[in-house]
Amino acid sequence: MEIEYFTETRKPSDIVELYTSLGWYGLPGYTDEEIDRAAENSFYSVFAYDKRKLVGLGRVASDGKTVAVMSGICVRQDYRRRGIGEGIVSRLVYFCQSGQYCVTVQLFCEDSLKRWYERLGFERCSYGMRKPACEEKLCELQREFNNIYGIEQILEHIPDFYWYNFDSFGEFRFYASKNQSGEDIPNLHMTFYVNEPKALSCELIFDNVQNFEIGVKGLRTPLQALGIVKAGENYRVCSLEDDDINFYCENFRVINAQVI
Repeated sequence: MEIEYFTETRKPSDIVELYTSLGWYGLPGYTDEEIDRAAENSFYSVFAYDKRKLVGLGRVASDGKTVAVMSGICVRQDYRRRGIGEGIVSRLVYFCQSGQYCVTVQLFCEDSLKRWYERLGFERCSYGMRKPACEEKLCELQREFNNIYGIEQILEHIPDFYWYNFDSFGEFRFYASKNQSGEDIPNLHMTFYVNEPKALSCELIFDNVQNFEIGVKGLRTPLQALGIVKAGENYRVCSLEDDDINFYCENFRVINAQVI
């Protein structure tokens, strides 16, 4: 196996294919629009290929004067422990600290990876400070689910939306994706409909669905209300009736909301 490193992808779909294999595609920061924006705004990028197959990538953002921040460092599950991650990181650092540039390279990483980065010459530093951007007055949806990807798509049409606004549900389908450990997990794609105050359709994806029960499959059935509540480390999703919908999931996200 001979890994080659490039500063551009061979074809645009390679990144989506890589993120899909990692179970990242569609998560916050990994939608089509955000992937394209990250590529456009990167200071420098490295893409690792095994022949025509993208097996890893990494990028940095920088002003070219003071600091560079590495992000998105990843390697396919079945290509790890072969020096590919080191090859990506070393090339990013070399670009930022040689030739016309001499900037400090920073990154955020999981605790389990700190010693790995230390072996590459990185030093631990404080986390610093941050000021999240958010409105002072939040509706109930934002207060309860502000960390859920895509909430703003619903609020764009119905600013005071609550989950029990859902009046009915339509098509649904199961599909499998891989988590970071490479295991297959069951996901559920489901469409819900709202009649008031606007006619709205909303597509949601529920990750790692468990104990799924549904009363009438394949039909658009009325709902008196739909509840999504935190249940330990998971969420419980259920219609507030005697039948129809009931299951648990690890997380969920809004992928589309539009007026109909």
